[in-house]
Amino acid sequence: MGHPSNRKIEEDIDNLLKGEKLTGAGCVVAGEDTVEAVSDCKGTVEDVENFKASTKTWVGEIKEKASKMQRAFLVMTCDQVYNFSKDSVSCDITVHTVIMGGEEAERAAVHEECKKKNQGPWKNRD
Repeated sequence: MGHPSNRKIEEDIDNLLKGEKLTGAGCVVAGEDTVEAVSDCKGTVEDVENFKASTKTWVGEIKEKASKMQRAFLVMTCDQVYNFSKDSVSCDITVHTVIMGGEEAERAAVHEECKKKNQGPWKNRD
């Protein structure tokens, strides 16, 4: 991962050579997955769960229409960026709608249904 920019690397190396543990911002305890950082991703897990729950219902409702397509699916991506200089994490959630094949009118109908139902705090892309 590298050395966080907010840490004094020379002091950290000296402390490690003395057998001391590193503590504070930018440190991860062995076996833990968390870093002390400010995050604007607090709603991310809830957003994903809400997306899964809400789409399960309406995707079932348009399954017959979508079955006429060669491909019809949604993909949710979550990009997280850690800013070392600010010691912060930012998240960007996007739902991609992929509809291919079938007649133009059928694709448009499925796409319109997805557009109406797929609303949330995320970006939508076709």
